[in-house]
Amino acid sequence: MSVKENMVLCLSGFDPTGGAGILADIKAIEAAGSYGMGVITANTIQTEKHFLSNEWIDQKYIIRQLKTLLQEYKFRVIKIGIIENLTFLEEVITIITDKNPDIKIVWDPVLKSTTGYEFHSQVHELQLNNILTKISLITPNIPEYKILFNDKQPSAISIGRCAVLLKGGHGTNNQTIDKLYIENKEFLFYGNKSKYSKHGSGCVLSSTIAGHLALDFSLNKACEKAKNYMNNFIISNKSLLGKHMYNYDEN
Repeated sequence: MSVKENMVLCLSGFDPTGGAGILADIKAIEAAGSYGMGVITANTIQTEKHFLSNEWIDQKYIIRQLKTLLQEYKFRVIKIGIIENLTFLEEVITIITDKNPDIKIVWDPVLKSTTGYEFHSQVHELQLNNILTKISLITPNIPEYKILFNDKQPSAISIGRCAVLLKGGHGTNNQTIDKLYIENKEFLFYGNKSKYSKHGSGCVLSSTIAGHLALDFSLNKACEKAKNYMNNFIISNKSLLGKHMYNYDEN
């Protein structure tokens, strides 16, 4: 398959460890069998255990990079991670959809790092609703979902807006269940909780989904394959930094 047939562009922060952010995104996308490119939205000082500092990249610089890549390449999927605020996110999404109205956009709403650093604490409902009507999928974990949507049901959020993948890694049972809501349909994806937690697991999951969407898998199937990938990723070693498995079929 030609590289230009299955390209994914990521807008994400830079994590020097490669466990989360743009480096993890690219690893996951290419492990899925697609080709990843990236625009860095923030620069961080961190390890897999400690988050020390975050510095946002200048928005004009990000837009220049984004427009340059959109002009040169035809991406099938865009994955968005940490971004400075919802106003800028709206601007980025408008630029993307003006260029290609049919492109799939996956937003992993990173509100807090796994080490506790808080990126965003306030969310405006009308602005959020407008964003959700322009993207394909949002992938919050349970704490993020509560911040974004309070007590609203995911099925209600997905009707007339984007699909919602509610990640179950923060559940209390031994088994994790990710729940995908597409309009009035619910799909469940199961996994076993591991004693080996992984830094950046949300980034990896959303990027793996994006990588499979670029290969023309349905959203349901892309989420299923990503969940299976994560089940292996979290037990890949005992450390907080997981190992990616490049074992896709290249034919």
